[in-house]
Amino acid sequence: MSGGKSKDNMKSISEEMESLVSLLNKYSVAYYRDARPLVSDAEYDRLYDRLVKLEAEYPQARLDTSPTQRVGDDTIQGFEEVRHTIPVLSLDKAYSISDLENFRQRVAKAGFTNISFSLEEKIDGLSVVLYYEDGRLVRALTRGNGEVGSDITAGVRTIRSVPLQLDKKITIACRGELYLNKRSFEEINKTLVEPYANARNLAAGLIKRQKTREIVGSGLDIFIYEGFLDASAPGNAGIGFESHTQMLGFLAEMGFRTNPHTRFVSFEEFEHLDELIGKATEARNGLDYDIDGMVLKIDDFAVREKLGYTEHHPRWAIAYKFESPVAKSILKDIQVQVGRTGRLTPVAVFDKTFLLGSYIENASLHNKGYIEELEIAIGDEISFSKRGDVIPQVEEVLEKNEQGNLTFKFPDACPVCGGKVVDIGKNSFCVNEQCPARIVGEAAFFVSKHAMDIEGIGLSTIQDLYDLGLLKDFTDLYSIDYQRDLYGKLEYKEKKIRNIIDGLEKSKEKDFASVLVALQIPEVGKRSAEILVDAGFDDITKFIDASRAGDAESLSRIPMIGPKMATNVISFFRNPKMLARIEKLKAVPLRMSRQDGGSDMISDKLAGQVWCVTGSIEGYKNPDLAMEEVRRRGARIVSSVSSKTTHLLVGKNPGSKLQKAIANGKTILVPDSEFGKYLE
Repeated sequence: MSGGKSKDNMKSISEEMESLVSLLNKYSVAYYRDARPLVSDAEYDRLYDRLVKLEAEYPQARLDTSPTQRVGDDTIQGFEEVRHTIPVLSLDKAYSISDLENFRQRVAKAGFTNISFSLEEKIDGLSVVLYYEDGRLVRALTRGNGEVGSDITAGVRTIRSVPLQLDKKITIACRGELYLNKRSFEEINKTLVEPYANARNLAAGLIKRQKTREIVGSGLDIFIYEGFLDASAPGNAGIGFESHTQMLGFLAEMGFRTNPHTRFVSFEEFEHLDELIGKATEARNGLDYDIDGMVLKIDDFAVREKLGYTEHHPRWAIAYKFESPVAKSILKDIQVQVGRTGRLTPVAVFDKTFLLGSYIENASLHNKGYIEELEIAIGDEISFSKRGDVIPQVEEVLEKNEQGNLTFKFPDACPVCGGKVVDIGKNSFCVNEQCPARIVGEAAFFVSKHAMDIEGIGLSTIQDLYDLGLLKDFTDLYSIDYQRDLYGKLEYKEKKIRNIIDGLEKSKEKDFASVLVALQIPEVGKRSAEILVDAGFDDITKFIDASRAGDAESLSRIPMIGPKMATNVISFFRNPKMLARIEKLKAVPLRMSRQDGGSDMISDKLAGQVWCVTGSIEGYKNPDLAMEEVRRRGARIVSSVSSKTTHLLVGKNPGSKLQKAIANGKTILVPDSEFGKYLE
């Protein structure tokens, strides 16, 4: 009897705690997001104190959505890297009104004129993604590289405008911009021995404090601007958006803080966008947060779907960057650098000058043509900016020098090897394939993180190997006797030499796509290489055969490859020097086919099928591992859904691929719960 009463009492306490959490979260949203308090501070404090008392007495009933969990603690937190389950792409950039007009014309040429655009402030902060399951915040990640981000959940939970529990038990991923308000930035910066250059950097530093207690009350806040619903989640049934307008309204209804300054413009109003941009530029100083531009997005989701994506960004949006602040200095010198392709790049040299948080003493002059356009000379007073607030570049000549120096004469010979230079358009190239700068540059790229990612070898080591006469081509990296040729030279010791040898040995296990990138086919990066491999070019002999046959068409038909890249691939594999390199690397051996030519195949059960994946798959650390199982049974794997995709594996938090497959109507949707049947 007493046991029954005890259970009833615990149930009553749990219900009271749930009610208090729900009320307090509701009041917090009204206070912190809407600036519309629903109760007095005294009443809020009374309810909060009651919840704290109950949680102390009954810790087993405490909810992780409780507002008491926002206070942070002194526990040292780590920052695990976690894979995103939605596409976290960048935006195409515009630096002038004419760039925006070009974007508008591209949309018009695609047949869309009766549409509207959202015009949103581009917050100068930290891009984050909030993941909710059944209405509860389960994870917050930084953007990272777009595929994998750092887990900052503990820090984000301390931000009062972030809902811990939504009113509906939906599963949704929300993109937003985390920022530090200007007042807090100034106050915190005054207390630091080494002040931060800007609020964005300080915000990134704060959210990754090891102790979350140090984040509380810091002034961090967030605007949410995108929501991605998991169509397969039970709580999401019947919920969907046809436009950005609807989505933003839904996000605000769910308690998210959306930017109140977002407005919508028609296709015709776009012609007067310069006026709107001008007003936004004037108003930015009056905001309590930093913005560095404006973002334009097509409102209609159906139009977005038809326009699609490039490898890096959606075709239905563009980010306009405000004109970058400029600085000025006297040009002291122009140094011409030679890259791995032989391209000559002029770099302006001037006294250290402070601009946008850092000191600058070099800026790009792009190419020979740009120098001639500016008629720039040593001793001229120049202005320079950080294009896109990142890359320094010379903008203009403000005043000509008084020494009578003439326009800088671009070298007729390579400044490194003295070899012949040819002009192609505005660019100049050293055509000597034995140019030291080209050899060192190619080898440095080969070992870089973008290609083979060989630990223990960097640019300085590559330069040493060349200077010692050990390296004449990047393929030599695997034939050098490092113990014999390096030990005791230039302070190379046993441990460093062992790291080099170990790094080279590990590189032999790198996947075929990485090897393709390391070969340095013009314009073929990691994503393009993966697309080519997924499309069936999964063995080096297939590239060579296509090149011998002059079959650029089979390559150009692959989505996101196109005729220019296809022509580059064909030309590359016809070059005898490149074929000789491939033979040397085969002998290493490096992988010249996907998984050593498919020797890991289990069966041909799924032969003829074309598979794609979206979302996180139960039982697999990442979706790529699930696709490996499909490939080993004969299927072809693709990175995006098209009319040829026969099966889409659908996991938790799927992205836009699911909607595309549904619209396709022919693709078979395979829930991850049924995936095992296909592998039996």
